[in-house]
Amino acid sequence: MLESLLFHFKSYLPFYRSIGLAFTIILTGMPGTTRAFQQFDSPFDYQQTNHDVRILAISDLSQAKTGESFNLYVRIELEKGWHIYSLEAQEGGENLATTIRTKENLFLGQGKWHEPDPEIILDQALDKVVKTHRGGVEFRRTYLVNAGLKSGIYPINGIIRFRACDNKVCTLPKEIPFSTKMRVVSEKN
Repeated sequence: MLESLLFHFKSYLPFYRSIGLAFTIILTGMPGTTRAFQQFDSPFDYQQTNHDVRILAISDLSQAKTGESFNLYVRIELEKGWHIYSLEAQEGGENLATTIRTKENLFLGQGKWHEPDPEIILDQALDKVVKTHRGGVEFRRTYLVNAGLKSGIYPINGIIRFRACDNKVCTLPKEIPFSTKMRVVSEKN
């Protein structure tokens, strides 16, 4: 398959070269376009920001005891006109589903991630009916505090992988890290 793609692109190489410089000049003059989806970290409030996306992770408890469970919420906010895809696999073979992964050595995930009911739309960029979320959407998963943890503050780190579209264009799949913290207290406290 790769060979056929290379053959296809080689036949259009003179065309790409002729428009390449002009396209680069146009994009360079549009800072909002060239920096779209550039990541900016903000370690103090545990949220990561992008030009078009903002992500916040927070738990429903400020502290938990070993063996206790809590909910972790990951909220993604998109600019007006943009959408991401549901956590559910989409029909058509393309890997469009949004995925969320966390490191589970300190806190053990219980079950799967939950999402609000997705909106079913005709995605004109892909020319297919898909399940999406617009604006702000909050995902939730229950975690169990590992019984072997001592009292202290522990990080919860993860990655959300998504593809955003505005019904004209879609981004390539993008992974953005998120983090928050959980205070673990002993039974004595």
